[in-house]
Amino acid sequence: MNKKQNMEVILIADVDNLGAAHEKVSVKNGYARNYLIPRKLAVEANPSNLKQLEERMKQIAKKEAKMMAEHAKLHQEMLSVLTAEQKAQLDQAKAQFKTRRGEMRKRDNQ
Repeated sequence: MNKKQNMEVILIADVDNLGAAHEKVSVKNGYARNYLIPRKLAVEANPSNLKQLEERMKQIAKKEAKMMAEHAKLHQEMLSVLTAEQKAQLDQAKAQFKTRRGEMRKRDNQ
């Protein structure tokens, strides 16, 4: 067996310079066996674990969609109680934010 062979793992937690939780990554066998798996940072990407990951990602997506719907509803409720002057101030603040964000992106891309 070639010791430099890579192993596919599913990260359980974020790992610096490797990936975020729920990502499937390829690492050297020794790194997976001796570091990631014993520290419960990852599990082997076998069919069973991949199926569990798929189910978990579906649950997360469903939960996020529900949260976004609740957020949108709350946002609409909040807007309904604002006066015209407050709405104008909010629109102005949004415009300023977008301008600053655009300036920051230009600066970062230079």
